Amino acid sequence: MSAELFNDKGPCACSEQAISINRAEVLGGNVWSCVRNNGNNAWYVNMGNGNLNNNNTNNTYSVVPASDLSEKVSAWIAAESDCYKNKHASLEAASFHFNLSRIYELINRIDNGYQPQTSICFVLDYPVYREVFAANYTDRIVHHYVAPMLGEICEKVHEANGDVSHGNRIGHSASTAIEQIQRNIRDITDGYTKKAFVATMDISGFFMSIDKETAYRILRKYADMYYDKPDKEEKLPLLHTLIQHNPATDCERRSDIKMWDKVPPNKSLFGLPPEKGLPIGNFYSQLLANLVMDEADAEMIKTGVRYTRFVDDICVVAETASEIIHARKVFIKVAERLKLKVHPDKFYIQPASHGVKFCGKVVKLNRIYISNRTVHALHTAIEEYSRMPSYDNAVHVMQSINSYFGLMKGTASFNIKKRIAKKALETFSEWLYFRNKNGRFVCVLKDKYKPNKTSYLNLNDYASIFRPPTRYYPKRRFPPTAPRACIYASITDN
Repeated sequence: MSAELFNDKGPCACSEQAISINRAEVLGGNVWSCVRNNGNNAWYVNMGNGNLNNNNTNNTYSVVPASDLSEKVSAWIAAESDCYKNKHASLEAASFHFNLSRIYELINRIDNGYQPQTSICFVLDYPVYREVFAANYTDRIVHHYVAPMLGEICEKVHEANGDVSHGNRIGHSASTAIEQIQRNIRDITDGYTKKAFVATMDISGFFMSIDKETAYRILRKYADMYYDKPDKEEKLPLLHTLIQHNPATDCERRSDIKMWDKVPPNKSLFGLPPEKGLPIGNFYSQLLANLVMDEADAEMIKTGVRYTRFVDDICVVAETASEIIHARKVFIKVAERLKLKVHPDKFYIQPASHGVKFCGKVVKLNRIYISNRTVHALHTAIEEYSRMPSYDNAVHVMQSINSYFGLMKGTASFNIKKRIAKKALETFSEWLYFRNKNGRFVCVLKDKYKPNKTSYLNLNDYASIFRPPTRYYPKRRFPPTAPRACIYASITDN
């Protein structure tokens, strides 16, 4: 079928009958026939099995015979759908999603030497300066296409290690890591009746320090061990291409160029050797970085200490300080083998009774606190927005408060939330209030300022301008004792 018979909605319905005889590279090799029925729709007939579809040609959806969709194309469409879930506000994503026939262009790119396209790069300034890369939407689809295989491998590896890793996993988070640390302390101290020691450490410039070939070697090893589906040999080369690609060589910078002067060299891809670094922000980077640390997880468990990891943050609990010192030496050796470097300064060891700070929270004997830095950040945000009280700033304050309150979930922070609420209402009580929602303390926008309410009121006001005047017809009233015949005669007389 010629190229001009394709448009943004998929295969065109022809004025005359058209027959596909060689479409193995697009739809799995099924032969089909297309003929226009009338001005609005066309018939698609699969010549292999006789399936017939009637397609409305005046819409924005891509429709091909259901039996003609190969398993491969279905997998790509599923990846695009998963990618689009949280990208509805993106014009680029919406344009691709509502012209889904472009998925064939992407498949053609994959089959003819895929290379990622231009990325967007920007700098975040909290809690530390770091750069983030946002891939092109079509490349994001590729990330979601390979993610199921990568995620399945990672889950099996982490489960084999006793679920000591909590980053970038469904059902695991910083909160589950904190809960595991609390259990570890309780077990080692026998219900806080014995002494124990706790320590934390991390990797210096973790994502930028990852060696690409080492990462792929580890992925390949575990893929051979835990993944035997037929798509493995297709997805592994794609992952190798993604790992080897350096987005810093082809990106559009969206932050002020001067902000890169504040980014530490070990947190930026610019200036790094080509064999180093995975871009922060790409879906596959998070999963792969977590997998790279599996060898360290296994070695640390063998030392006998209680071990918990969230991405590159590590917490160790042991009966004696000497056990932790020994475990740290083991960890340093494994990190060197992985071509990583343990941060020399970010290490402290103290009695478990003093508590431990991890992932923005502080674990004490029988309670968990939120860290002072997190509370200070929220206070600072409210003060910044309070300088210019307005509806827009009230919305920003509401979003910030609810985000930080989410971080405080499971912590002893009731009084902190009360102080935050009082501080916010001093300036933004015109727009905001606080209430209990399913046992959670949340900040809410008043009804009269909610977009759905204001839009409805504005629509009524707008419609009233064009609404024709309504004439008032007074009802005829008759005395309750008037006979039915008199009422009927009165009505008919008028």
